[in-house]
Amino acid sequence: MRFTKMQAAGNDYVYMDTLKAPISSPEGLARRISDRHFGVGSDGLILICPPSDPGEADFRMRMFNADGSEAEMCGNGIRCVGKYVYDNGHTDKEQVRIETLAGVLTLRLHVSGGKVETVTVDMGEPRLAPKDIPVSGPGEDFINRPLRVQGRVWNVTAVSMGNPHAVVFMHGIDNLDLSGIGPQFEHHPLFPRRTNTEFVEVVGRHHLKMRVWERGAGETLACGRGACASVVAAVLTGNTERKVRMKLLGGELDIEWDKATNHVFMTGGAVTVFALLITYTKSIWFGCFGTLLAALLIAALLYKPRVLRRRAALLFAAVIVLVVGYNSLCLGNTVFTRALHHFSAGQSVSLQDQYDQLMEQIRQAQAMLCDEGTRLLQRLGSALRNLSVLLTMS
Repeated sequence: MRFTKMQAAGNDYVYMDTLKAPISSPEGLARRISDRHFGVGSDGLILICPPSDPGEADFRMRMFNADGSEAEMCGNGIRCVGKYVYDNGHTDKEQVRIETLAGVLTLRLHVSGGKVETVTVDMGEPRLAPKDIPVSGPGEDFINRPLRVQGRVWNVTAVSMGNPHAVVFMHGIDNLDLSGIGPQFEHHPLFPRRTNTEFVEVVGRHHLKMRVWERGAGETLACGRGACASVVAAVLTGNTERKVRMKLLGGELDIEWDKATNHVFMTGGAVTVFALLITYTKSIWFGCFGTLLAALLIAALLYKPRVLRRRAALLFAAVIVLVVGYNSLCLGNTVFTRALHHFSAGQSVSLQDQYDQLMEQIRQAQAMLCDEGTRLLQRLGSALRNLSVLLTMS
């Protein structure tokens, strides 16, 4: 199983390439792999899939929250999708169309040194009608309306950027008990499909600061669509201009609500944290092979100890060396791959080239050990035939 961990503004997801083969039960996999104590650790799982209609999009993105629920899309996650498909050679275009449950979005990839450094996403038009968000309430919009949550009245602006957002402007967001108030907003009956909630502090006409409680994930370091919804809400309430630098716990994003097109554009970085290939199949095969061989050798020693003891010991030792050697290389592959995490951001291409060369050498060594395993299996077959003859004579 191969996966890549990526982050954008600290919003980290595990990415899996399903362009050639789909993955069964992604909901359960998302829960297991997202666990930060017993899994890889992430805000969720994102699958990179073939588009439903190649004429409409280049790729398709499916996003699952840490609780296994599937969401429409993720603004930070989609930037990483753009980086993934370009950096891994799935496209050479610097403008790609990504299909999501929120529609087809266009990405402009900013490439430097053959790798994507930043991505601008056309997030489309914000939706303000309550039925489109959705939020229960009369009128044509839900702007700066009072909402009682946990015994306090908050002024809320509801916006959809393909999924629901409740934006609250306040002072002192650093001291906010988000883990206490966040779930109360998320599950408020006013939001029939639950909601993401952004608590925003106005720093200046072109500068906002935000903390976010994401539906199905809890507090995260960033939320791209939440940042876009917050800028729209800030403009609607007269707090900022249309072009804003948004500061989040995980980094900064540049957001612009273009007046001419009514589209919201988001620009930010995308970083590969590490990539990992789990080669568990061959390891299990070698383990089963070694267990079977050990049982056969014990049987051989019980029947003909003097005849087979020396050959059995040598053959058993060869299997141990082979299995330990192969799994050591698998472990080395994992360790070196994880070590790339420390060098992923801002390093030279030569470091990546050295890493690729090292991984190729490890793969060659693994292939050589597999060949040795085949030859050892042939020798085992011959030994078993001899054992059968000896047992028949005894």
